[in-house]
Amino acid sequence: MALCGAGIGLAGPASADLDPGDYTMTMTMSNRPFFWPGTTYGWHTVDCGPQCRTVFTSQFPDDPWNLTMQRNMWTDIHLESVWYGPFTVTVDPNTLAGRVTYHNGGWYNFQLTRN
Repeated sequence: MALCGAGIGLAGPASADLDPGDYTMTMTMSNRPFFWPGTTYGWHTVDCGPQCRTVFTSQFPDDPWNLTMQRNMWTDIHLESVWYGPFTVTVDPNTLAGRVTYHNGGWYNFQLTRN
């Protein structure tokens, strides 16, 4: 049992902050049938100022997001989406787990992995 616990502890990332670079976003859960768990998209992040990351996604290639650090979460309240209407994106800087919540009630959870 002790060995299993040690193995699980070592599996987590040493540093998970949303640094500039390339990531794979994998959907993990959703309340809508068109956001399938296991679906993946590419993310490319760049600095956009202090505590700010611009995110270019393969999911919304013409609609970049600007995530800023708010209440210890990377957050973007995206009011002008060309795809699904307004939505909010949050990413936990410690785990890189996130959520997209649409103003119409739809949502999906995701996990980012650094490429």
